[in-house]
Amino acid sequence: MGWIKSLEHRAQQWPLSAADDYWYDRSPSFGGGLASGVDITPDGARALTAVARAVALVSQTQGMLPAKVYRRTADGGKEPLRDNPAYELLRWQPNPWQTAFEWYEMQAGHIELRGNCFSRVERDGLGRPTALVPWHPDRVRIEVRGVRFLYTLTKGDGSTLTVPMEDMLHVKGPGNGVIGYSPIAMHAESLGVSFAAQSYGARFFGNDSRPGGVLVHPGQLNKAARDNIEQSWQQAHSGANQHSIALLEEGMEFKAIGVSPDEAQFLQTRNFQIDEVARIFGIPPHMLMQMDRSTFSNIEHQGQEFGTFSMQPRLTRWEQAIKRTLFPGEPDVFMEFLMDAVLRADTKTRADANQVRFQNGNLSANEWRAGENQNPIPADEGGDTYFVPLNMSPLSQAAAGLEEAPADEPPPDDAEEEPVDDGDDDAEDDRSLPLYLTRAGVRPSVAQLQKPQLRSATGRHRQMRAFRKLFRTQARRVLVREDRQVRRALAAASSKSNLIDRLAGLYEVFADQVTRELHPSLRAYAEVVYGIATGEVGGSEWGDIEDLFMRQYAETVGVRYAVSSEGQLEQLANDAEDLDEARAAVETRLAQWDERRPEKMAVRESVQANGAVSRLAYAAVGVSTVWLTFGDNCPLCDELDGRTAGVGQDFVDAGATVNAAGVSPLTARNSVGHPQLHEGCDCMVVAGG
Repeated sequence: MGWIKSLEHRAQQWPLSAADDYWYDRSPSFGGGLASGVDITPDGARALTAVARAVALVSQTQGMLPAKVYRRTADGGKEPLRDNPAYELLRWQPNPWQTAFEWYEMQAGHIELRGNCFSRVERDGLGRPTALVPWHPDRVRIEVRGVRFLYTLTKGDGSTLTVPMEDMLHVKGPGNGVIGYSPIAMHAESLGVSFAAQSYGARFFGNDSRPGGVLVHPGQLNKAARDNIEQSWQQAHSGANQHSIALLEEGMEFKAIGVSPDEAQFLQTRNFQIDEVARIFGIPPHMLMQMDRSTFSNIEHQGQEFGTFSMQPRLTRWEQAIKRTLFPGEPDVFMEFLMDAVLRADTKTRADANQVRFQNGNLSANEWRAGENQNPIPADEGGDTYFVPLNMSPLSQAAAGLEEAPADEPPPDDAEEEPVDDGDDDAEDDRSLPLYLTRAGVRPSVAQLQKPQLRSATGRHRQMRAFRKLFRTQARRVLVREDRQVRRALAAASSKSNLIDRLAGLYEVFADQVTRELHPSLRAYAEVVYGIATGEVGGSEWGDIEDLFMRQYAETVGVRYAVSSEGQLEQLANDAEDLDEARAAVETRLAQWDERRPEKMAVRESVQANGAVSRLAYAAVGVSTVWLTFGDNCPLCDELDGRTAGVGQDFVDAGATVNAAGVSPLTARNSVGHPQLHEGCDCMVVAGG
């Protein structure tokens, strides 16, 4: 990796001389020895439109995001810390001549082109920051002294200034821990190809002197005849007479001169280089105006991926560097970029998820309105009130009622089970309350449940039922898209084997489509369930680890769905005698899916995500998990009721058999760490010891 060593050496040696004012001209070149023969500089790289767009996109996106300073409160929440001296600097004006947008835009541009950005922190007599003065990376030299850094800054007049690390806000891109590596230097060879293609195109169109065609005469012409023919041809077929009919005499013929494929290949090369720049900067190609593979159905999700995978890592670098430099002795104070505008889901998914959260006590009207950039409703009109299902009473009253209800006192033996009214109009969804609320003395495991467990299980079961509506809607969207794509494959197939190949190609990418469709609602559901479960056992609030868990969980759901669909349709096609029979079988299965699959998916995902997220919350604090049956479950589920699984253990191992009287035994194909045990299972888990 000689180029890395060279880059580190350059970083330590800049500026080359105190009197060298190359910073005002151009930055040092990284192009020496490139096969393309083109010198690449950080500033010169902006001559490539894709690079200029990538840098502008990242830096301007960061500049537009609100940056706020918070203090972590005792209950795990956060409150704006407007009286902190750094609040105004980071939110509105970091120095007298720049707005926050301009400062972030410039500093982010330095990182994208050079791998580092620097701002000297000016302080008052009490050590409080008063200004953040940006310094060009080319004019900064870093000296390492043990575990401390010293920054030597070169001024415009050649004089230098030494700044300790406490007074230098240094945000680094990926690098060696001392400096960040310039993306331009790391990928100079690839960018050199782009420069070479651009230069060739300019010469090809601007300086090429070849004619568009030639006139061929069978005889020998003297100079006067040649001049006469040339002049008459120009007059007859140039300017306003272009493309007019030509009359050729004396056996003359016209031969056009075209562009060879090799000479035109650079157009495709330049198109490919846009993808290369997108890879270098980690940006979806469509955001660099490369729209070849973008559609109306995926472009919004690609925009969300830009926020999640392109901007979020960059902003995390900033947040942690600012925490280290500006709030070193304040453990509860931190700075955060508000990413809602970039990461928010599409309008309908966002509205569906917020509606469920609002109806189940996780969101107030004013929190909802704030997320949609609307003014709040006065508090005395209910703007800050939280509601729960059933009678939509305030959450405080519902919680008080739960506190008063004894958890260990079973109702009379002849008590009737009251159905839960969660507003679901589907008749088949009307089920009884969980067993532990109606027959708590029947099973030893539920008889020992404590109040926190009762409240947690009740709340999570309500969320399970409520979110099924949203999951059912999402499942129907997936099915509509799947139905359309499968029918296209049916229409285009030329044989039974060709149909199988087309289905394989379809489902190779369909898992990602399912994941993108379900992830926002699964994440919203998981965050609600996680909050209830941590209230049962304690633990930290929802964070990056849980976000990653749910993204991976959603990806697993997408893969499971695609594998199931492909397997079913491929089997139908293989069993068919010919293409017509295969088409008929596949169309029948599509109709069956349309009728039954949304409900099956809604039940399965609501139960499985509930169990997975609850167990994640328990495992975080080292608490075991207890299986809990709900409603009128089958004997197999009853067999597991009250069984405990420790952290990292499963209730049923892969290959093990669950036996119960009166039903066929069930052999687990995969390990069962939480419900569902089988299709239709409505069980849950609660915290054990």
